[in-house]
Amino acid sequence: MTIKSSGPLWMSEIAAEFGGTPIHWLSRFYRGGGRVPDAPINGNISTANYISIGMFYGASNFQAFSQTWDVPGVYVIPVPSGCKSFDIDEMFGAGGAGGGGGGADDDNAGSAGGGGGGGGAGSAVGAGNYPVTPGGTITIIVGGGGLGGSGTDEEGASVIPGRSPNGGNGGDTSVTSAVGTITAAGGAGGHPGGHSWKSSVRGAGGAGGYVAGQAGTPGTISSVVAGWFTINTGLGGGGGNGGSSNWGGGGAGAAANTRGDGSAGGLGAGGGGASGGGDNGERGGTGGNGGNGRIRLTFKP
Repeated sequence: MTIKSSGPLWMSEIAAEFGGTPIHWLSRFYRGGGRVPDAPINGNISTANYISIGMFYGASNFQAFSQTWDVPGVYVIPVPSGCKSFDIDEMFGAGGAGGGGGGADDDNAGSAGGGGGGGGAGSAVGAGNYPVTPGGTITIIVGGGGLGGSGTDEEGASVIPGRSPNGGNGGDTSVTSAVGTITAAGGAGGHPGGHSWKSSVRGAGGAGGYVAGQAGTPGTISSVVAGWFTINTGLGGGGGNGGSSNWGGGGAGAAANTRGDGSAGGLGAGGGGASGGGDNGERGGTGGNGGNGRIRLTFKP
């Protein structure tokens, strides 16, 4: 813990903070000499020659260190002994997931589903220094990436039971201390591609907290003339790309003209949307999952 900043100060208190033998000499406690860290909080202590007890007011043996959390969950940690504040080096919310692709009508050869929209990236919080209370706690929440939306059939029903066609929103990342709560919001999930009885509908991209995902593209119809007949083939729309964060790229949307699943996003980034189904009742693909959030703190004396 930090040495007091006023009042009578004894050699035994200095030795208790920095270590020493039963007989203590101030010359053993030069800053940077092995016992006393060469840190800004100890800036008043000499590195050589003249040294006095008065230089040790407010000094500390605590050395700054950093720690990162990037697995979704809740973490409650005690304030380290000797720590007076922490810096937020980086903090961002989780990415939203891509929307599922829309299904195509099996009774209409010209039918095609739309591609799902890409998920948005999580928002970021800039650097800052925040005081802490000795003996207190710090609560850290790391947001989890959104779950990719299910593809749908021709009537808009989810292909994956119990899962929404909408891409799930990314979870918020936050840190709570004596000064309150600082939050980096998660990105929004992408909208699903439209299912289609006779035509296609595009899926809208999710609005991201930091960078928005792209919209999915509509399905198309390819017409081929064969003699007296025109054959219409439905081509599923492509999924939109997920929004990128400063720490991870957005997931790629699935390609058009076929059923495909979107790709997962990197740290804090959105997942890609899925492509829509083509003709003959093809079902839409599954949207990509969003990337998890992250936070890194530096604890300082």
